[in-house]
Amino acid sequence: MLKMLAAPLLLAPVLNGLPAAAAASASAASSAKVATSTAETPPLETRPASAAEIKSFAAFLQQQQQPEASTLPASVSATRQHGSRQWQLQAALDTAPVHAPALPLCIMQRRVFGREARAAKDQRWSEHLPAQQLVWLHHKPQCDAPGASRPPVHPVRLLLAQPDMSTLALLVNRSELLERARLLMAGNTACARLRARSFQLDAVSREPAGSSDAGMDLLIFRSDIGAEAHVTVRKSRTELTAWNVRCPAP
Repeated sequence: MLKMLAAPLLLAPVLNGLPAAAAASASAASSAKVATSTAETPPLETRPASAAEIKSFAAFLQQQQQPEASTLPASVSATRQHGSRQWQLQAALDTAPVHAPALPLCIMQRRVFGREARAAKDQRWSEHLPAQQLVWLHHKPQCDAPGASRPPVHPVRLLLAQPDMSTLALLVNRSELLERARLLMAGNTACARLRARSFQLDAVSREPAGSSDAGMDLLIFRSDIGAEAHVTVRKSRTELTAWNVRCPAP
């Protein structure tokens, strides 16, 4: 891992009229770099669920007498590793999103279920615990306003609870933090090949106790080929700095 004292990002503009570009995906900010990257095959293939697969999940919910906590329709999809014949079914139930008080931030819980085709018929579906907490930027008064009740395609997972203001600052500055992390990638053997890839913020967490950067914020970016880049963020008063980067093996 490399460390870098890049020019810090200021948090003051967070509440002073965010530009649309700040709320955009990190991948959009780096699209020009993608053209220089080497073509690689995405690790996962996806397809819509069939009517029978959707019916199977609906039957499971009815059998389990799941509480009507979800106000948004269930989504069912299928994925598989490239070259594999076996599709893996996954379903999600979302609660209604809520708006963080006085902040342009929506928060929602998602329950995720998986299906094991070889299990007994009445035991094929099971829930993956714990439920996910998802966040995304939203500048309208109500998260469930008409036309805005569905979350973005890629909301950000919040892996550890933290103040809403801290989460907001990380989301607003994610593109700039990623661009500065690319400088660190150049000197990191595991990350160098990913430096020019397109990335999207997947999760926000903290560095674990016992690590050299324990307690620092952690941004987990996922590339267009499924590889991850973990960017440690140093916070000093009102400044954010891309401090460390590492790219775990798949």
